[in-house]
Amino acid sequence: MKSVKIVADSGCDLPRQLLKRYDISIVPLVVQIGDDTYYHGQFDPEILWRRLPNERATTSGPPPGLFRQVFERLVNLGNDVVCITLTSKHSSTFNTAWTVAQEFANHVRVVDSWSISLGMGIQVLAAAIAAQAGRTTDEIVQLVEHLRRRTRVRLVLNTLEYVRRGGRLARVMPAIDRMCRALNIKPIIGIVEGEMKLMGAARSLKGALRRIESEASHWGAMEQIAVAHTRLPEFVEEVARRLAEEFHVVRENIMVEEAGPAFAVHAGPGALGVVLLPKEE
Repeated sequence: MKSVKIVADSGCDLPRQLLKRYDISIVPLVVQIGDDTYYHGQFDPEILWRRLPNERATTSGPPPGLFRQVFERLVNLGNDVVCITLTSKHSSTFNTAWTVAQEFANHVRVVDSWSISLGMGIQVLAAAIAAQAGRTTDEIVQLVEHLRRRTRVRLVLNTLEYVRRGGRLARVMPAIDRMCRALNIKPIIGIVEGEMKLMGAARSLKGALRRIESEASHWGAMEQIAVAHTRLPEFVEEVARRLAEEFHVVRENIMVEEAGPAFAVHAGPGALGVVLLPKEE
């Protein structure tokens, strides 16, 4: 039986040590800041934060050639591949990866995570652990498809300015902008089968966290929790501690990471992403 290798786009936001430990291959997203083009992971993130207030920044999916290069390397080494991507509802990455995968017969499978950032990341990590345990391609694809249905993601944006700049506001949440500006509130956005939907609002990040905790209390015990953020290193530790207490998990088992460009350029600074995976009954 062939071994299975896991590939993901860089929107998964997993830390380098986990990528190395579980032999996960990353295909970088393209980041455009002003007139300059970068590949995610190949430039200092401080460049983004320094320039973001005054310049328009966008992201786009990796070009086909980058997927082809990674798939070819792994398949030529005798492996099968499972590639996991950002939600196809808000990124071209899935379609690009799927199209390239057709060049490799049945050796490459592509799965839409229906998620972003660590919501995608926990699926990628689970797939990589399963691959190292000797699971087959079909088993890993089924695992990811099962996890994506169970994963709950709640995003809290400090401002909608960067979503507006990126041109995605009208397509993603047409009525939210006017409401948030009029009432000076922060939207709580959920991701449901890959689509972003308004789930509520609060006047502060702490208020939003309380609302998320209240909602999640009806979901039972948690199998996994992860927290992504943009420029909130102190507050995010408070979030992790509170979630650990609320759901009786060990704080060290909660993954906390600063989000990469796929989330950051549209969320701006001061945004929070809470990922919850309820245990199955």
